[in-house]
Amino acid sequence: MRWRPALLAALALAAAMEPPRTATASDEKAAPVTTPVTTPLLLPPGSVVELECQTQAVLVATGAANASSGGLRLRLERTADPASDGRWMPMSESGSHAASLATMQAKTCAAGCPFNMSKDGDVQLWAPSPKGIDKLEANELLLLAIIKADKLQLKASTFRGQQIEALESGSCRRADQSDTPTAPKPDAPHGKPTEPDASLLPPAASGDAKSR
Repeated sequence: MRWRPALLAALALAAAMEPPRTATASDEKAAPVTTPVTTPLLLPPGSVVELECQTQAVLVATGAANASSGGLRLRLERTADPASDGRWMPMSESGSHAASLATMQAKTCAAGCPFNMSKDGDVQLWAPSPKGIDKLEANELLLLAIIKADKLQLKASTFRGQQIEALESGSCRRADQSDTPTAPKPDAPHGKPTEPDASLLPPAASGDAKSR
């Protein structure tokens, strides 16, 4: 229709001439909240860093999934040990966060467990020590956790033999930072466990571990 281009032009002109709307209080409330900048995890030789984390975990030890959430504190010490890049230890545990690595490894790593660092600075926490899942005895426990150096995101998988014992994820901050970490939304609602992150499976165990 011939009048359609003229109508569209008129509407465009009217929109261009409309005076700008003054911001209201409701607009300010709807403004997005700026997320605090996370200080990257730097661990030069000889350094010590403590992290405060908020995590959610699922424990599958009893055959029925049990979820827990809460805070934990980890201490990372960069050492000159030729077998690893350093050692880590849980500095706090909570009975209400029974599935957390800090609670499950409180005794095993009280004096320190090894960690390794990737080329990108990511930290791999082991407990009690690095080992392939295919080498585990039926009731032997193995923890492998990764803390991403850039955003301080934590993911952990605990195995009993070749079975998944617990899964955990969350976010951390340096203890000397002022911003507060927030636990992510659970990936397994109602306490149902999910498959572990592929990056948390030792090479010898890929495809062998299955949740109960």
